Amino acid sequence: MIGLIVLLAVIALGGGAYYLRKRRGAPVPEDEPANPAQGVPEPGPHVVTKAASALKSAVEKTRSLVTIPSFRTVLSDTQDAEPKPSVTDQKNYFPRELENKYTEITFVGRGGIAWVFSAIRKTDGTKVAVKIPISFDEVTGKCFLNEIAAWETLRHENIVEVTAVNILPVPYVEMEFVPGSLEALDKPLPVWKAVHLITLVVDGLRYAHEHGFIHRDIKPHNILLTAELVPKITDWGMSKVLAAEVKKSSVAGFSLSYAAPEQVSPSEFGRTDERTDIYQLGVVFYELVTGSIPFGGESIVEVGNAILRETPTAPSEYNPDAQAVEKIILRCLEKDPKKRYQSAAELLDALHGYLDEDDE
Repeated sequence: MIGLIVLLAVIALGGGAYYLRKRRGAPVPEDEPANPAQGVPEPGPHVVTKAASALKSAVEKTRSLVTIPSFRTVLSDTQDAEPKPSVTDQKNYFPRELENKYTEITFVGRGGIAWVFSAIRKTDGTKVAVKIPISFDEVTGKCFLNEIAAWETLRHENIVEVTAVNILPVPYVEMEFVPGSLEALDKPLPVWKAVHLITLVVDGLRYAHEHGFIHRDIKPHNILLTAELVPKITDWGMSKVLAAEVKKSSVAGFSLSYAAPEQVSPSEFGRTDERTDIYQLGVVFYELVTGSIPFGGESIVEVGNAILRETPTAPSEYNPDAQAVEKIILRCLEKDPKKRYQSAAELLDALHGYLDEDDE
């Protein structure tokens, strides 16, 4: 328990704000992931100071070689002030170096370690989404490049498509614009509709897993919806390549309310793998059919302890119609990864079995 409290305290300090919900509370967006280290002792103050000094030195040495973008303000109808760039307000600014590529630039929100803007591509008039790192430092840059490396190789109808990437004149990713998300849907959904959406998301995960990537931050905010209600997985910045040398040094990224036990306590439940995505999708599935998340609490410690120790309330207690998919959801939510579905393909088979029964 002491180890859990220490871990979760570190999450609170290093991972940004969490939006904690009570078990029966209404869904609340979570868009700031935590980044606890897996299996690595927490550094003392002297180590942190040395690391900060090293980072500052590296930035100073490379400053003459790197273009630091200037920004223009993205004004809403109610904004009329002159641009005042600052670190705090960076999300309201778009790099001037990219203005020759886009018009009608509008701030959309935050996605992982980047600000997201919608824009019209000047060459063909297509509406796209453009991601810009939230800051131009070494650590953020490495995370951003990791996201590009993972994302640009994935081509699946249920994964947001990357259309252009570059680090010059400034780092950015251009991708298809998808207007909605699971987060914005009124919940609970009819069970058949939830199954349809989840099945498509699982197929996208199956494809990613087969190509060597796990996501590790599946949540409604990261599952976008087209106008035709086709779900597409976005924000692969927390993804991990399924390779032994990467697993040894990987740092997890997750949103606490959707975290798997192995993300909260890797020493007890092991390292993240494909089954982590399956657990997180189980949390999303649970929320879609009940309107609630399986584990809530008034504090980070309470939520973390619930994820590790509590049994989730049966979905049918919230929504009797959820009885039809209850076994599938609860198996996804098994705390021991060995008791979950062992692959996305296996979970797909279970979902197709439900759909087949529903057609009879």
